[in-house]
Amino acid sequence: MPLGIEPIKVNDSTPVYAYIVCDIVEKIQQFARNHQLTTSADKEGYFGFHSGFKMYIEIMSFKKIYNNALLRNKIFFKHLHLE
Repeated sequence: MPLGIEPIKVNDSTPVYAYIVCDIVEKIQQFARNHQLTTSADKEGYFGFHSGFKMYIEIMSFKKIYNNALLRNKIFFKHLHLE
Protein backbone atom coordinates (compact mmCIF):
# COMPACT_ATOMS: atom_id res chain seq x y z
CA MET A 1 0.00 0.00 0.00
CA PRO A 2 1.40 3.45 -0.90
CA LEU A 3 2.74 5.53 1.96
CA GLY A 4 0.10 7.68 3.65
CA ILE A 5 -2.93 5.79 2.32
CA GLU A 6 -5.00 3.96 4.92
CA PRO A 7 -7.55 1.25 4.11
CA ILE A 8 -11.18 2.18 4.69
CA LYS A 9 -12.51 0.47 7.79
CA VAL A 10 -16.08 -0.81 7.58
CA ASN A 11 -18.37 -2.70 9.91
CA ASP A 12 -21.93 -4.06 9.82
CA SER A 13 -23.40 -0.57 10.25
CA THR A 14 -21.41 1.06 7.42
CA PRO A 15 -23.80 2.16 4.66
CA VAL A 16 -23.00 0.63 1.26
CA TYR A 17 -24.25 1.94 -2.08
CA ALA A 18 -24.05 0.06 -5.38
CA TYR A 19 -24.62 1.94 -8.63
CA ILE A 20 -24.92 -0.36 -11.63
CA VAL A 21 -24.88 1.07 -15.15
CA CYS A 22 -26.03 -1.44 -17.75
CA ASP A 23 -28.50 -2.16 -20.49
CA ILE A 24 -31.88 -2.99 -18.99
CA VAL A 25 -32.23 -6.47 -20.49
CA GLU A 26 -34.49 -9.33 -19.39
CA LYS A 27 -31.88 -10.80 -17.02
CA ILE A 28 -31.54 -7.43 -15.22
CA GLN A 29 -35.33 -7.07 -15.03
CA GLN A 30 -35.55 -10.57 -13.52
CA PHE A 31 -32.83 -9.72 -10.98
CA ALA A 32 -34.70 -6.56 -9.99
CA ARG A 33 -37.97 -8.47 -9.56
CA ASN A 34 -36.29 -11.26 -7.58
CA HIS A 35 -34.76 -8.73 -5.19
CA GLN A 36 -37.92 -6.62 -4.96
CA LEU A 37 -36.33 -3.49 -6.43
CA THR A 38 -38.65 -0.66 -7.43
CA THR A 39 -38.91 0.42 -11.07
CA SER A 40 -37.93 4.05 -11.64
CA ALA A 41 -40.65 6.41 -12.86
CA ASP A 42 -39.06 6.66 -16.32
CA LYS A 43 -38.71 2.85 -16.60
CA GLU A 44 -34.96 3.23 -17.24
CA GLY A 45 -33.80 1.64 -13.99
CA TYR A 46 -34.49 0.15 -10.59
CA PHE A 47 -33.68 1.02 -6.99
CA GLY A 48 -34.07 -0.37 -3.52
CA PHE A 49 -32.43 -1.77 -0.42
CA HIS A 50 -31.07 -5.33 -0.33
CA SER A 51 -31.28 -6.40 3.32
CA GLY A 52 -29.08 -9.47 2.82
CA PHE A 53 -26.16 -7.36 1.64
CA LYS A 54 -27.22 -4.30 3.70
CA MET A 55 -26.81 -2.31 0.52
CA TYR A 56 -28.76 0.35 -1.38
CA ILE A 57 -28.81 -0.64 -5.06
CA GLU A 58 -29.54 1.59 -8.02
CA ILE A 59 -29.55 0.14 -11.53
CA MET A 60 -29.55 2.67 -14.37
CA SER A 61 -29.25 2.55 -18.12
CA PHE A 62 -26.59 4.69 -19.77
CA LYS A 63 -29.44 6.45 -21.58
CA LYS A 64 -30.91 7.52 -18.22
CA ILE A 65 -27.56 8.88 -16.98
CA TYR A 66 -26.98 10.75 -20.24
CA ASN A 67 -30.48 12.27 -20.37
CA ASN A 68 -30.33 13.30 -16.70
CA ALA A 69 -26.95 14.97 -17.28
CA LEU A 70 -28.35 16.90 -20.25
CA LEU A 71 -31.33 18.12 -18.22
CA ARG A 72 -29.22 18.94 -15.17
CA ASN A 73 -26.71 20.99 -17.19
CA LYS A 74 -29.05 22.53 -19.77
CA ILE A 75 -29.09 26.02 -18.23
CA PHE A 76 -25.32 25.92 -17.66
CA PHE A 77 -24.71 25.00 -21.31
CA LYS A 78 -27.12 27.72 -22.45
CA HIS A 79 -25.31 30.30 -20.30
CA LEU A 80 -21.99 29.28 -21.88
CA HIS A 81 -23.55 29.42 -25.36
CA LEU A 82 -22.76 25.74 -25.89
CA GLU A 83 -26.35 24.78 -26.65
